[in-house]
Amino acid sequence: MEQLMKGRVFDEVFAAIKSLRSKNVRLLIIGGPEEAAFEIDEMARDRSVADLVTVYGPMSFPALAPFYSALDLGLIALDGTRLNYFHSLPNKTFDYAAFGIPILVPRGFPNLEELVVNTKCGLIYRDLAESISTYMVMDEVERNRHRYAAYETFTQNSWDVDSRKFLKVVSDLCASPTSR
Repeated sequence: MEQLMKGRVFDEVFAAIKSLRSKNVRLLIIGGPEEAAFEIDEMARDRSVADLVTVYGPMSFPALAPFYSALDLGLIALDGTRLNYFHSLPNKTFDYAAFGIPILVPRGFPNLEELVVNTKCGLIYRDLAESISTYMVMDEVERNRHRYAAYETFTQNSWDVDSRKFLKVVSDLCASPTSR
Protein backbone atom coordinates (compact mmCIF):
# COMPACT_ATOMS: atom_id res chain seq x y z
CA MET A 1 0.00 0.00 0.00
CA GLU A 2 1.39 3.38 -0.97
CA GLN A 3 1.50 6.03 1.67
CA LEU A 4 0.00 9.48 1.46
CA MET A 5 2.66 12.14 1.38
CA LYS A 6 1.77 15.40 3.01
CA GLY A 7 3.28 18.58 1.66
CA ARG A 8 3.28 20.99 -1.19
CA VAL A 9 1.86 18.52 -3.71
CA PHE A 10 -1.49 18.87 -1.94
CA ASP A 11 -1.27 22.65 -2.10
CA GLU A 12 -1.11 22.35 -5.90
CA VAL A 13 -3.88 19.74 -6.04
CA PHE A 14 -6.19 21.67 -3.72
CA ALA A 15 -5.61 24.91 -5.66
CA ALA A 16 -6.53 23.14 -8.90
CA ILE A 17 -9.68 21.62 -7.39
CA LYS A 18 -10.67 24.97 -5.92
CA SER A 19 -10.29 26.67 -9.32
CA LEU A 20 -12.59 24.02 -10.84
CA ARG A 21 -15.30 24.39 -8.20
CA SER A 22 -17.85 25.65 -10.73
CA LYS A 23 -17.24 22.60 -12.96
CA ASN A 24 -18.34 20.15 -10.26
CA VAL A 25 -14.90 18.50 -9.95
CA ARG A 26 -14.39 16.43 -6.81
CA LEU A 27 -11.28 14.82 -5.37
CA LEU A 28 -11.16 11.44 -3.66
CA ILE A 29 -8.05 10.57 -1.65
CA ILE A 30 -7.57 7.09 -0.24
CA GLY A 31 -4.46 5.97 1.64
CA GLY A 32 -2.55 5.92 4.82
CA PRO A 33 -1.27 5.91 7.34
CA GLU A 34 -4.41 7.02 9.12
CA GLU A 35 -2.66 10.05 10.66
CA ALA A 36 -1.65 11.33 7.21
CA ALA A 37 -5.21 10.96 5.93
CA PHE A 38 -6.45 12.95 8.93
CA GLU A 39 -3.87 15.71 8.32
CA ILE A 40 -4.75 15.92 4.63
CA ASP A 41 -8.41 16.21 5.55
CA GLU A 42 -7.45 19.11 7.85
CA MET A 43 -5.44 20.70 5.01
CA ALA A 44 -8.54 20.55 2.80
CA ARG A 45 -10.56 22.35 5.48
CA ASP A 46 -7.80 24.97 5.95
CA ARG A 47 -7.74 25.64 2.19
CA SER A 48 -11.54 25.88 1.91
CA VAL A 49 -11.96 22.79 -0.28
CA ALA A 50 -13.33 20.33 2.28
CA ASP A 51 -16.65 20.28 0.41
CA LEU A 52 -14.77 19.16 -2.73
CA VAL A 53 -12.43 16.62 -1.14
CA THR A 54 -13.21 13.27 0.46
CA VAL A 55 -10.42 11.54 2.35
CA TYR A 56 -10.38 7.91 3.51
CA GLY A 57 -7.66 6.07 5.33
CA PRO A 58 -5.94 2.96 3.97
CA MET A 59 -8.02 0.28 2.23
CA SER A 60 -7.33 -3.11 0.75
CA PHE A 61 -7.25 -3.33 -3.04
CA PRO A 62 -10.61 -5.19 -3.26
CA ALA A 63 -12.26 -2.52 -1.10
CA LEU A 64 -11.27 0.15 -3.65
CA ALA A 65 -13.55 -1.22 -6.41
CA PRO A 66 -16.73 0.74 -5.56
CA PHE A 67 -14.73 3.95 -5.20
CA TYR A 68 -12.66 3.46 -8.35
CA SER A 69 -15.72 2.62 -10.43
CA ALA A 70 -16.90 6.21 -9.91
CA LEU A 71 -13.64 7.89 -11.00
CA ASP A 72 -13.12 9.72 -14.28
CA LEU A 73 -9.37 10.23 -13.80
CA GLY A 74 -6.64 8.89 -11.54
CA LEU A 75 -4.17 11.48 -10.32
CA ILE A 76 -0.53 10.57 -9.78
CA ALA A 77 0.58 13.56 -7.71
CA LEU A 78 4.31 13.68 -7.09
CA ASP A 79 6.38 16.60 -5.89
CA GLY A 80 9.80 15.53 -7.11
CA THR A 81 11.54 15.63 -3.75
CA ARG A 82 12.54 11.97 -3.87
CA LEU A 83 14.90 10.62 -6.49
CA ASN A 84 13.08 7.30 -6.77
CA TYR A 85 10.00 9.17 -8.07
CA PHE A 86 11.95 10.02 -11.22
CA HIS A 87 12.91 6.43 -11.96
CA SER A 88 9.84 4.42 -11.04
CA LEU A 89 6.20 3.86 -11.79
CA PRO A 90 4.07 4.16 -8.65
CA ASN A 91 1.84 1.19 -7.87
CA LYS A 92 -1.13 3.55 -8.02
CA THR A 93 -0.51 3.85 -11.77
CA PHE A 94 -1.41 0.20 -12.24
CA ASP A 95 -4.19 0.26 -9.65
CA TYR A 96 -5.93 2.88 -11.78
CA ALA A 97 -5.14 1.01 -14.99
CA ALA A 98 -6.65 -2.21 -13.59
CA PHE A 99 -9.96 -0.35 -13.36
CA GLY A 100 -9.60 1.32 -16.78
CA ILE A 101 -9.08 4.76 -15.24
CA PRO A 102 -6.97 7.15 -17.34
CA ILE A 103 -4.15 8.76 -15.37
CA LEU A 104 -2.96 12.32 -14.95
CA VAL A 105 0.78 12.46 -14.41
CA PRO A 106 3.01 15.46 -13.74
CA ARG A 107 5.49 16.61 -16.37
CA GLY A 108 9.10 15.94 -15.45
CA PHE A 109 8.87 12.28 -14.44
CA PRO A 110 10.42 10.41 -17.38
CA ASN A 111 9.06 6.92 -16.74
CA LEU A 112 5.52 8.14 -16.19
CA GLU A 113 5.69 10.42 -19.22
CA GLU A 114 7.01 7.59 -21.38
CA LEU A 115 4.21 5.29 -20.24
CA VAL A 116 1.52 7.86 -21.03
CA VAL A 117 3.03 8.84 -24.39
CA ASN A 118 3.55 5.23 -25.51
CA THR A 119 0.20 3.84 -24.34
CA LYS A 120 -2.10 6.89 -24.53
CA CYS A 121 -3.45 5.85 -21.10
CA GLY A 122 -3.84 9.40 -19.81
CA LEU A 123 -2.56 12.95 -19.85
CA ILE A 124 0.66 14.64 -18.77
CA TYR A 125 0.11 17.86 -16.88
CA ARG A 126 2.07 21.00 -16.24
CA ASP A 127 -1.07 22.83 -15.10
CA LEU A 128 -3.32 20.39 -13.27
CA ALA A 129 -6.53 22.41 -13.50
CA GLU A 130 -6.03 22.94 -17.24
CA SER A 131 -5.46 19.23 -17.85
CA ILE A 132 -8.55 18.26 -15.86
CA SER A 133 -10.55 20.81 -17.88
CA THR A 134 -9.13 19.39 -21.12
CA TYR A 135 -10.27 15.91 -20.16
CA MET A 136 -13.71 17.15 -19.13
CA VAL A 137 -14.40 18.65 -22.57
CA MET A 138 -13.26 15.56 -24.51
CA ASP A 139 -16.01 13.76 -26.33
CA GLU A 140 -17.06 10.34 -25.08
CA VAL A 141 -15.19 8.53 -27.88
CA GLU A 142 -11.89 10.13 -26.86
CA ARG A 143 -12.52 9.46 -23.17
CA ASN A 144 -13.25 5.82 -23.99
CA ARG A 145 -9.98 5.60 -25.93
CA HIS A 146 -8.13 6.70 -22.80
CA ARG A 147 -10.09 4.24 -20.65
CA TYR A 148 -9.38 1.37 -23.02
CA ALA A 149 -5.70 2.32 -23.24
CA ALA A 150 -5.50 2.42 -19.44
CA TYR A 151 -6.91 -1.07 -19.15
CA GLU A 152 -4.67 -2.36 -21.94
CA THR A 153 -1.70 -0.87 -20.07
CA PHE A 154 -2.68 -2.97 -17.07
CA THR A 155 -3.13 -6.18 -19.05
CA GLN A 156 0.27 -5.74 -20.70
CA ASN A 157 2.10 -4.79 -17.51
CA SER A 158 0.43 -6.81 -14.78
CA TRP A 159 2.49 -8.96 -12.46
CA ASP A 160 0.96 -12.06 -14.08
CA VAL A 161 2.47 -11.06 -17.43
CA ASP A 162 5.76 -9.75 -16.02
CA SER A 163 6.26 -12.75 -13.74
CA ARG A 164 6.07 -15.10 -16.73
CA LYS A 165 8.70 -13.01 -18.53
CA PHE A 166 10.88 -12.99 -15.42
CA LEU A 167 10.56 -16.73 -14.86
CA LYS A 168 11.44 -17.41 -18.50
CA VAL A 169 14.62 -15.35 -18.17
CA VAL A 170 15.56 -17.20 -14.98
CA SER A 171 14.76 -20.55 -16.58
CA ASP A 172 16.83 -19.70 -19.66
CA LEU A 173 19.74 -18.62 -17.49
CA CYS A 174 19.57 -21.80 -15.42
CA ALA A 175 19.40 -23.96 -18.55
CA SER A 176 22.32 -22.18 -20.20
CA PRO A 177 25.53 -24.30 -20.32
CA THR A 178 27.54 -21.24 -19.26
CA SER A 179 25.53 -20.88 -16.05
CA ARG A 180 26.76 -24.18 -14.67
